[in-house]
Amino acid sequence: SRDSYNNQKYVAPHTYPNDILIQKAWVDGKLFVSWRHESTLLSEFQLDWLRQNCYSSRKEKSVSGTPLFDRYCRSVDEIPVYAYDDICDNFDVTTSWIKDIYE
Repeated sequence: SRDSYNNQKYVAPHTYPNDILIQKAWVDGKLFVSWRHESTLLSEFQLDWLRQNCYSSRKEKSVSGTPLFDRYCRSVDEIPVYAYDDICDNFDVTTSWIKDIYE
């Protein structure tokens, strides 16, 4: 079946091949992409949609947009680590963990 708004085909992710490669890409009012794994498939992307949904660091420097995540959030190395069983079994540990996350 297909999406009623954009006519995109619904596909279950587990059916994707492991070697998805672009055969050809070009711009003609939209970005068109043909794929090696399925020669009859032609994907179309609206340029305005791509601009509005670009979250690369290059884009953030040149155009204001809504980031996918808060740029001031902690890095993975800064997230407090607690033993899972301690968080589940001890309310005080759970409270400390939650406070540490939001500091």
